[in-house]
Amino acid sequence: MTTPKSFEITTPKGITLDCAEQGDPAGPAVLLVHGYGDSWRSFGPLMAALPQSYRMVAVTLRGHGDSGKPDTGYTLADFAGDLPAVLDHCGIESAIVIGHSMGSFIAQRFALD
Repeated sequence: MTTPKSFEITTPKGITLDCAEQGDPAGPAVLLVHGYGDSWRSFGPLMAALPQSYRMVAVTLRGHGDSGKPDTGYTLADFAGDLPAVLDHCGIESAIVIGHSMGSFIAQRFALD
């Protein structure tokens, strides 16, 4: 089983996000957004099960896990507003976005924005 490679990014607003990546860097990109109270690690089994021809990037949202925990900024728009920094850091122009629970609402907000 392949283990995701973890990394950190800092958003333009100065928030550190804990992330992980696995798969083919040239493959179709998949951005994974977790639910409330979770982290990128909840996607570990999924990342292992998906074909490694995909480039899978999982993010730990602000206020969760090892990511930064600002005093404010916890609306869907705030969470969704952090996602472009993850994609930019990885050099990804477009991605399939998969959200679990609260992450599905964030993914919808990201798509609308």
